[in-house]
Amino acid sequence: MTLAHSPLAEPSAPVPTSLFVRITGLAEAVRSNPNATAAVDELRSLQTLCVRAIRGLPGHQKTGPEVEAACGIVEFFVREGFVDRPVGGDLLNDAEKACKAGWTGLLSALLVAPAWQLKSAPRIEDTPMWLWPVYTECLLRLPPLLAETGQADGLAEHYARRLREIARLVDANLGSSAVRGLVDKFLQAGDCTLLCNSTGSLREILAIRARILSLVNGVTKEAADVIVLPREGRRLKVGFVIESLENQSWVRAALPWFEHLDDRRYESILFSVTPSSSALAGHVATRVGELRVLGDAGREAVDVLRGGLFDVLVFFTRVTRGGDPVTALALHRVAPVQVVLDETRMTSGIPNADLTIIDACESPARESVHYTERLAVMPEAGVSFVSNSSRTPLTAEWTREGLGIPVEAVVYAAVAPFRNLTPEWLACVARILASVPDSRLLVYSYHPEDGSEAALGRLCGLVGPVMSAHGVDESRLILSNEALPSESEVLALLKVADLYLDTWPVSQGEGSLLALEAGLPVLASLAALGHPAPGASAMSRLGFGGYVSAGAEDFVTNAVRLGRGAEERANLRGELKVSIGNAESCGDPVAFADAAGALLEKAFDEVAANGRPGIPAGGAPITTLLGTNLDELRVSVEEQLRSGFAPEAAASLAPAVAACPADPVIRGLHRRVLMAEYRFDRAADSLLSAVERQSANADIWYQLGLALRGAGKRQDALQALEVSLRLNHSNLEGWLTLGEMAREAGHAEMIREIAAVAVQLAPDDPRVKDLAAVAGAQGA
Repeated sequence: MTLAHSPLAEPSAPVPTSLFVRITGLAEAVRSNPNATAAVDELRSLQTLCVRAIRGLPGHQKTGPEVEAACGIVEFFVREGFVDRPVGGDLLNDAEKACKAGWTGLLSALLVAPAWQLKSAPRIEDTPMWLWPVYTECLLRLPPLLAETGQADGLAEHYARRLREIARLVDANLGSSAVRGLVDKFLQAGDCTLLCNSTGSLREILAIRARILSLVNGVTKEAADVIVLPREGRRLKVGFVIESLENQSWVRAALPWFEHLDDRRYESILFSVTPSSSALAGHVATRVGELRVLGDAGREAVDVLRGGLFDVLVFFTRVTRGGDPVTALALHRVAPVQVVLDETRMTSGIPNADLTIIDACESPARESVHYTERLAVMPEAGVSFVSNSSRTPLTAEWTREGLGIPVEAVVYAAVAPFRNLTPEWLACVARILASVPDSRLLVYSYHPEDGSEAALGRLCGLVGPVMSAHGVDESRLILSNEALPSESEVLALLKVADLYLDTWPVSQGEGSLLALEAGLPVLASLAALGHPAPGASAMSRLGFGGYVSAGAEDFVTNAVRLGRGAEERANLRGELKVSIGNAESCGDPVAFADAAGALLEKAFDEVAANGRPGIPAGGAPITTLLGTNLDELRVSVEEQLRSGFAPEAAASLAPAVAACPADPVIRGLHRRVLMAEYRFDRAADSLLSAVERQSANADIWYQLGLALRGAGKRQDALQALEVSLRLNHSNLEGWLTLGEMAREAGHAEMIREIAAVAVQLAPDDPRVKDLAAVAGAQGA
């Protein structure tokens, strides 16, 4: 919202406290009913009145009800988004001038223009100390959405400058009441997730934030009471710390890192800061060694983590969110190796964070300068962020007819938080829609902050003008923030589309992977510096790097060409389906967990060799990649399996699994080794993931049946074997296995039916003759 004209030139009477009471009441009306236009209009008129009134206050006045009311009014309008949008012309010029006219001018200017836009706004230390809290609130409160091109970079520059000021003040005198008040506002208004849309590196911003948080929490890098214990002869003790286990995207992103960790090699404990009663929490409790609830992120929780004597602690942080409890815990040195995996997949900036993990498709040499942590490189780290654990059965079918989309229309889709729909991206999408007649754009966000009617209204207010400027009617947009039960629903929704448009510079990993699972080509762009690009990585890994754009023009060109070219689009989707089936693109969770565990072991071994906690920053990336010839390794492992040396085969194969968890041959060998070691549950978990991507592969269904049978899940094993035999009726081994299970259960009729089929397939096979004899004896 912006004012229609400048009220700064007309000072009036002081602010009555009753005005603040009236504003608060109207605000409650708007919050309870976003469509209360009368209340919004009155607030807007009161905002204009307040600008004039505050401008007229005596500059020498520092206390009193008028000053308190003025500060409260400014904080309210800034916090409620009335000063979110950039301004220009006389409004901006008058606001810039007012910034130089003492505290009354500054506060009145902050009611007219967003603080990040005011170049004349003074440094915090150059304003009265009693004003620091409200001024800090205005400086750090970012808008929910970006309104114009280049805004993200401008916001990042502003935010970095103001954080430097706050850090100086905290360094100089944290004990003063003025600095404490400033820090409180920093903690409350500190959400800077929107800055991830800037094209530059966020390393400095996040490092300063972490340093301020460390100072405020009294944290140092000292680690005298953290012990490094030798690993020989014991399992690596690994702890994972997450805020909650509610079914949210950032929680789902964490699941692959711990839900399949091998309990023979790792002693694992998952800590949730807050308790959760979700179905996902119930599932996770069955998949981790132990689940504990910390309750908060205070000193007692720090002592619990430190007292656990962990070798490695992995923190799933959300460092750009104000008040993130996991970030508060990760500030402390509580384990020899501390790994931070942030929601943004950027650097955390945390001094005691030793390691973060990036995908092998990304360039460690290029990326290392954007991270304060040492980098670890792992295959599939960027594209394995999909776990099926949180999925639920569909509650509704999505159709084009139900969504009001013509059957013949080309539909582009995107799944992203509204904040990541940047003006630059929207302008490109508008050009695409304008160039592809009767095409549609389907945008969905399942992020909680987008769930309100007000959030959807803000987005419509930004998207509409962009589309109109390119001659695109708003009826061609389908924008949704409906809360769907799980990703199953999102996957079904994506299946009504033809092409997926990944957002940039922030790529949506989960959205891209769901799109690929739905059979949609993902049109992605190469990452900006310090920005992961899971969508681009996934397409490149599948062999379709040619559809990854180098910039905005390529992005538009690819999308328009595929939108217009029905034949190329159909061919691409067919080739993509084959490639996904062959690559099991969304990952084998068991192989992924083994690779992740091996990486943690390697990191800990480096620390253990040094004898003291922490990994020095700036060294060569830690990696499990190896130079061994995979063909030679495969031959050696197969020979060991044939000779009955399963433990030796497992030891030989482990480095290859750690280096190449995505390789289909390595995955196949990995499953065979698991079966040979009688680790049927882990083999079944791996194969269940495979059949979801290769549902027509009879051999994988057969192997799954064997694994489930070995795990004691007879009914599930029967179903898997039956699917396998429907797909490949001539699989003798499958019929014989089914025959054995029928004999174990004493099903005479089933034995006779199976024997009849087996006799037709291999009448001379001794096993078939034996089965036929049993069937004959039972039929006599």
